Amino acid sequence: MKISKTALAGPLAVALAIPAFTVGQSGQTANENAKPPATAYGVVCQREGYSKSNEGDSEPGTPFSRCVVAHRQGVNGQRSARAAARAACRGLYSPTTEGRKFGECVASTRDLILGLRGIKAQA
Repeated sequence: MKISKTALAGPLAVALAIPAFTVGQSGQTANENAKPPATAYGVVCQREGYSKSNEGDSEPGTPFSRCVVAHRQGVNGQRSARAAARAACRGLYSPTTEGRKFGECVASTRDLILGLRGIKAQA
């Protein structure tokens, strides 16, 4: 089954924009350091199917936590959008054995990160 980048990125961006929009509607003034809700990154990683178990994995943290950290770093500008997307997608796909799926994941995740940066900049 082939999923296009826009088919994946569009609903994810909307799903993440709704909590950010409702937070902004709570009557609070805009904050210079406003961030999208941290739970939004977890929702994306959970929907993608990242494991919360670290069985047989020598890297620190679970695949789920590495995905969340990569999204946060990408949105906050600590990493480029492409580098953050590559780090987030490595938990699901191997760049060497599943190149096409990995590439599609990186492209859609990069678009999502750039969209979240835009939402954060407007806040």
